[in-house]
Amino acid sequence: MTARRRGGSVQPVPLRVDLLRHGLATPADGAGDEARALAPEGVATATALGKRLGRLKWRPERAYASPLRRARETAAVVLSAAGVGLEAEILSELAPECELEDVAAALDTELGDARHVLLVGHQPLLGQLAGYWTGNPMALSPGEFLGVELEAVLARRSGQLVERIAF
Repeated sequence: MTARRRGGSVQPVPLRVDLLRHGLATPADGAGDEARALAPEGVATATALGKRLGRLKWRPERAYASPLRRARETAAVVLSAAGVGLEAEILSELAPECELEDVAAALDTELGDARHVLLVGHQPLLGQLAGYWTGNPMALSPGEFLGVELEAVLARRSGQLVERIAF
């Protein structure tokens, strides 16, 4: 954990993890659930969120998305609309069938020195992650955004909810 000096004492630098549920998607068709694209309403919501975050000077250092199309598209739209020059990396542990402990372990390996990260994925996994870190599981609606500040990625109840944006 990186540390910074405050008033003569060394304090851990918090990690900010933003959780974003993918935007509203089109219904499944013959191509399967993995291929579901964002619906026009999902694109509009992701664009509005990105613009709002951009006005707040939001600048994650890393971004990860589930391998499913709707999550990848949501990440791309939000990052672009916010003016963040970053592309989301695929993190297979964000797929809907994965376990929250796997996500936390993958982040511990992937993050390096990053102190602010965006995760774009699905319910119920994102809500479980919020609960894992804050002690309060939450249900996220399509396009909903949560900001959590953590002291340690792998530690249960090591964080607090600092932001929630829903449209």
